[in-house]
Amino acid sequence: MKMVIAIIRSEKLEEVKKALEKINVSGITITEVKGGSKKA
Repeated sequence: MKMVIAIIRSEKLEEVKKALEKINVSGITITEVKGGSKKA
C-alpha cells in the first residue's frame, strides 16, 4: 500500500476523482483548506 498526498485546485477535484476511479483507487480523503499567506 502507498500513500499519496496531493494539493489540487477545487475546480479539478471531480476530474481527479474520476481518474482515480479508472485506476481502481478505492479510498480517498478530501480536506478543504481556505485562506493563504501574504508575502511581507
